[in-house]
Amino acid sequence: MSQQLYNAALEPKQLLLIPKGKHVQIYQPGSNSYLQAIQKFIQKIESQE
Repeated sequence: MSQQLYNAALEPKQLLLIPKGKHVQIYQPGSNSYLQAIQKFIQKIESQE
């Protein structure tokens, strides 16, 4: 379902898949965390403005 939603979304967009991540268990500390990915995505969008 994640891929279908990603394909349907308009740009800007980014898909982050976390192996073995469940709906509420997606947080991983460190550089590969869900929250870190959101922060990097926002910074990328802001730098393009």
